Amino acid sequence: MQRFGCSQRNALRLVKMSASTYLYQPVKKDESALKMRIKEITDTRVHYGYRRVHVMLRREGHMDNVKRVYRLYREEGLSLRLKRPRRNKAAKLRQPKQLAQAVNEIWSMDFVADALFDGRKLRMLTVVDLFTRECLAIDVGQSLKGEDVARVLTAITEVRGLPRTIKSDNVLNASGVPTNGNSISYRSDQTDRRKAKSSEQSQRRGSAAQGCLG
Repeated sequence: MQRFGCSQRNALRLVKMSASTYLYQPVKKDESALKMRIKEITDTRVHYGYRRVHVMLRREGHMDNVKRVYRLYREEGLSLRLKRPRRNKAAKLRQPKQLAQAVNEIWSMDFVADALFDGRKLRMLTVVDLFTRECLAIDVGQSLKGEDVARVLTAITEVRGLPRTIKSDNVLNASGVPTNGNSISYRSDQTDRRKAKSSEQSQRRGSAAQGCLG
């Protein structure tokens, strides 16, 4: 206005703006109490998003609109998308990752799914030595059951011997079908002890039976 020598009234009339809008000075509202209450709600109800928090604030008498609640919700870092995904909650309970230090110390077993051009599904069982990164077996089929897993592992152990640990991100259910689950481990030394104990028990039973017959 000073540049063109125009009064404020004439300038506002030209741009069709009211004087109250031009002279308005925003007064920032104290939002500390609202922030604290939003934080308290999300601490007790961890699965609540900003919309449900806004509903609870309305019930308590707060007249703030949902946009302000959303802005404060994001400023406090309470967005559910920033938290740990639900599928990774079980990761807190998992055992620390083990590093293989020798051949046949740790094998990794995993199930991979794919499909043919005509839509038929395929499943693949892969076994890898984590020390040498050698692929020990890839068994392909339209359905893999517990018997197939046992057959593949038996064939590998006949050539390479028993591993100390087998890790897998899948488990087999009662019907022998692979399903997703937490990591499991198979320890050959525990199996050897069980076999030795079972063999001793069988020998004792055989000796007792011979004594009875004699």
